[in-house]
Amino acid sequence: MKIVGLTGGIGSGKSTVAGMLVARGARLIDADELARVVVAPGRPAHEDIVREFGEGVLNPDRTLARERLAAVVFQDESKRQRLNLITHPRIGEEMLRLLKGYQEDGASVVIIDAALLFESPATSWIKPAIVVVCRTEVKVARVCARDGAGREEVLARIASQWSDEERVKLADFVIDNSGTREELEEQVEKVWVTISAR
Repeated sequence: MKIVGLTGGIGSGKSTVAGMLVARGARLIDADELARVVVAPGRPAHEDIVREFGEGVLNPDRTLARERLAAVVFQDESKRQRLNLITHPRIGEEMLRLLKGYQEDGASVVIIDAALLFESPATSWIKPAIVVVCRTEVKVARVCARDGAGREEVLARIASQWSDEERVKLADFVIDNSGTREELEEQVEKVWVTISAR
């Protein structure tokens, strides 16, 4: 079974690329989805987050108010690191559990879609890595339209992440999603053919 990492900054279109790879036969593990699972009420990470950041990061139903928590950690690097220390090991455990299931199912390629593929020790072992890049203006327009966020807020979120240049240095494959969907499909197909043939 081939385990392939997929990453890219906010608004890069990483999820679109993931969908195209799934359409070609890959199985998918979405680290973002796992991040939601591990912080559900009653899970140890949920308790640790409340202990660390207070009741103010909760909704009335005790679920995590992700936007509120994001606003806290994106402003302060040390708080973001503390959150990562709580969540990343648990995400890694969930990932291994899902991989085991896919292996038992006889899957040939599993894509792990992780925004923090390179930053997190939970995903540092995943190779090869596909990096989706995109022009900043295109990213900003996408995120503003998707989240209803303001331009400055989006730029701050982009600035808090690794740059495309940093990610590209560690990439095995780079897909540029600044153009048309057809151009994107073409690049994804080339990468898929190479990965499948390995």
